Amino acid sequence: MDTVHDVVESPIADEAKLSEIIDMTDMDAATTIESSPLPARPRHTRTRTNEEIYEAAPEPNSSTLASKFHESADKTKRPPPSTTNDAFAKEIRDHQKKLDFEFQEFERSLDERDTTIDLDPLDWTDLENRYNQEIQPHIAAEQEILNELGARFEQFMLYMQVSNEYEAERAIKRLRTRIALVQNSEASLAQKQAHHARVLEAFQNAMALLGNL
Repeated sequence: MDTVHDVVESPIADEAKLSEIIDMTDMDAATTIESSPLPARPRHTRTRTNEEIYEAAPEPNSSTLASKFHESADKTKRPPPSTTNDAFAKEIRDHQKKLDFEFQEFERSLDERDTTIDLDPLDWTDLENRYNQEIQPHIAAEQEILNELGARFEQFMLYMQVSNEYEAERAIKRLRTRIALVQNSEASLAQKQAHHARVLEAFQNAMALLGNL
């Protein structure tokens, strides 16, 4: 069997040597078949060529259902192309371009202005008046919010005060109830002790009378 293995491993074996090895193999097979209890098999078998031995194994045929399943699984695993990030980046670039253009226009206007012309006088009183007129609505809105917050805080403090007083009153009532229960228990115990004392005294008197007889 080692000789056959050598033939399989070497694709350039001599044909004469190959035929000799095949004949020896057939003789050994015939001898084995004659001494074996198994039924006889034909002596001559077809020998594979080197091309058949070393040819690539055929790939298993995949069913249509399996291929469809794999395609659907691949489609499920692949995330859809996201265009949100690209749109956001484009928006940022457009805004940056707009800012750059405005800054360039501002620099151009500074370069083109006439530096020899005096600036117009600024009316500071009018500026202060306009500022007061524009800031007053905001101050009023802020004051309204502060007033509402103060009212809500007063309501909260009143609720907390009432809750504390109510809880304190309930605690006092519970304490009084427990005191009354303890006092009643003590009075009942005192009555039982007095009754036992009277019974014991009467028993002792009865025993003394029986002893005098």
